[in-house]
Amino acid sequence: TIELAAKGVRLTRRDRRCRSSMAAQRGGGGAADGRYRVPFTGFRTPPEVRAMLRVLSDDGRVERKRQFRPVLEAVVGCLQVGGGTPVLPDDAMQKASKAIALAYDDVVVLFTGLLHVLRVAVRARVDDDTFRGDLAKLGFPDTYLADVCGVLRRGRASLEAALAGGGGGGAPAAPA
Repeated sequence: TIELAAKGVRLTRRDRRCRSSMAAQRGGGGAADGRYRVPFTGFRTPPEVRAMLRVLSDDGRVERKRQFRPVLEAVVGCLQVGGGTPVLPDDAMQKASKAIALAYDDVVVLFTGLLHVLRVAVRARVDDDTFRGDLAKLGFPDTYLADVCGVLRRGRASLEAALAGGGGGGAPAAPA
């Protein structure tokens, strides 16, 4: 920074953050003393996760037991059956939407967001405390956090096996 200042180049806050995050990636700077760590979702919050957080953050929009848990169970089922490329057919999404009395678009957003979060966490082998902390920092509501963390903790072995076996290629499988 001193060299750049001597040349008349002015660093913005964004430039400083980028430099510190690059140093953290290399293992220097903020990573050594624990001030900066990249969340398991990556530097930028994926759009699927942002959309899911918007749906979950609206008070009263999604009921935990009656609406959220069935979608979470569907995600886990698809990950276990579909492996690397899980897909839930549209008609199954519509049936689930009617069964839990939640808008179809909200079901799709919850499904894709939870699918992304769980798949990335399992593939990255994120431990439970890091998973909980990163989701909390993203703004994941506490009422749903215990359910998602519990699913990851209890089903980690079967999810890892399914994702390792599913590998990413092949045709998507629909749950039975």
